[in-house]
Amino acid sequence: MQNVTAIRFRYKHGFGEGNFESLSFYAETLRGFLKRHMGKSVWLKGGVIEQPAYLIFDSSLKDETVRMLSKQLEHGGFYTIEPVQKPSEIIKKYIGKERVAVGYLNLGATVLGNPETLHEPSQEEVQLLKKIREGFMLNDYIFIKADDCEIKMVPRKEYHETVEKPMAILTNYTEMWLKNGKILSVEKHGKFGLWLEALNG
Repeated sequence: MQNVTAIRFRYKHGFGEGNFESLSFYAETLRGFLKRHMGKSVWLKGGVIEQPAYLIFDSSLKDETVRMLSKQLEHGGFYTIEPVQKPSEIIKKYIGKERVAVGYLNLGATVLGNPETLHEPSQEEVQLLKKIREGFMLNDYIFIKADDCEIKMVPRKEYHETVEKPMAILTNYTEMWLKNGKILSVEKHGKFGLWLEALNG
């Protein structure tokens, strides 16, 4: 572990509406970094309870990593960064499935992530994430909003057979019930699943 560095980072909102500048950073800048340094860097995404994300990388990439995370974003947002004293503790979060990895870091005895996690998101995926982060009316009564979305194929029984259907797993999900412009109730969930067809309807 001597040649590995870990940095904890957290997005701080700028002066623009929404947090689309962070979406651009994750989709382009950070993924570009991970692709250039395949095998030497991995991003462990923020968790539901403990929000900060982590970059774990070969120590030779330290200067480039700090420069990337220190740049002010398009609408004034930025990332606060903090060195992690014991990268091995963060790696345990991944092994214990407390963190989802994007990118690929080969530590010899331990491998974090997978090169396939760096596939380009489709335009549909990008638009769906934007829609979910802005929030929208699911139907005439329910407004929903979430911080993140992951699509998974989930078995569902239809008629007399079981088929796999895409489900959106929403992180930090908020659901508001409305009537005549008034909020009747608000529910919040760390994780919540909705069938993708309901979100696209």
